[in-house]
Amino acid sequence: MLRRSSIGRGRARVVTEGETMRGRFALFCALAIVPLIAGCESGTEGSATPSSVAPEALFDSCTLPDSAIAAAQADPARKNTNPFGAPRTGWAGCMWAADGYALRVFATTRTVDEFRSNSRFHDFAPADIPGRNAYTYQEGSQSPPDNCSVLYASASGTIEVYIVRDPGRTAPDALCAVAKRSATALDSYLPR
Repeated sequence: MLRRSSIGRGRARVVTEGETMRGRFALFCALAIVPLIAGCESGTEGSATPSSVAPEALFDSCTLPDSAIAAAQADPARKNTNPFGAPRTGWAGCMWAADGYALRVFATTRTVDEFRSNSRFHDFAPADIPGRNAYTYQEGSQSPPDNCSVLYASASGTIEVYIVRDPGRTAPDALCAVAKRSATALDSYLPR
């Protein structure tokens, strides 16, 4: 489908459906990441204790192979290497679109204890990821929740496998089940 878009003084150009969908996906990505960053950077009472991992030593999830992303049931061709919109100190990550949700894999200098003590994050529960001391949790006050994460410590930062539902869409399964399934599929590629 083609649409006309006004550009400046009477000039117009044709906008394709693909450009419109890419724009919507970019907007979705930008809007969905803001609460995550705000939640972690807003802090908790007292002073935060950063992890012993230097920001430059964080795991780079953008290096995950396409086969691993496909095994996690996301689309390797729909990769966003800048999910934050701007560089974020103490964070590294990538995002991939999937059917009804987005998969994000982050590494951060924030500790698991910092996440657990932040009031924006709730419903922590042990996650059965073999060989990991992992938890699922949700963020924010949406009801029903539109996200779920699997979180655990590693030698290359705290790893977060974050699932967020596309606005106005229904994810195919319970979001925490999707997060655990994705974390399990990616496990052999993520640092210990």
